[in-house]
Amino acid sequence: MHKMIDYTGAAISGYAMLVLLVGWGMGVDPIVRGASDGVGMVPSTALCFIMLGSCMMTVRNQSAIEALVFSISLISMFVFFGFVLGHNVSQPDQNFVDVLNFEVRPVDGMAWGTVLGISLLATALAVLAFGDIASKSVAVLLMAVIGLNALGFVIAKFWDSDLVAVVRLYEQMSIPTLALLLLAVIGVASFATSNQPVSPD
Repeated sequence: MHKMIDYTGAAISGYAMLVLLVGWGMGVDPIVRGASDGVGMVPSTALCFIMLGSCMMTVRNQSAIEALVFSISLISMFVFFGFVLGHNVSQPDQNFVDVLNFEVRPVDGMAWGTVLGISLLATALAVLAFGDIASKSVAVLLMAVIGLNALGFVIAKFWDSDLVAVVRLYEQMSIPTLALLLLAVIGVASFATSNQPVSPD
């Protein structure tokens, strides 16, 4: 059961690579959107999922801790990059010039809900990478990912909601993105609740 995190990590990385290489690279729209009229998974999100999946495949192996920490650092950079772009898309009058000392153009647009989900999952992996600690806390954290993303996505996509803050969080999230987030939650939760020590195979 504890190896499920490896399998789900491989599936997540594989699909995200398809999104980049086939979806965006060759213009196969259904891979990117999941539906003809749906929102597409942006390249920065796909890159984050590739790295997240790679982290999931290495978290059980202590000898890979350096690679894991490096991958999480990269995820953090891409998440921040996507957050800035997403903020610019939703509020184009603010361009972060005073913060970053240069203007970031809104050319991508990772949804804030995606940023939240990936950040929490990366944090959970970082905790699990250092041994069999805080398994219940990690599981609670993952339940928050499920609840916030699934509920927020449903409200933003399928209800005529007046909750502007919720809609802004999830209006740019695609169905493939939500599916990969939930798949990652299943994989990481299975490892967190298996009570298996982190050890090399």
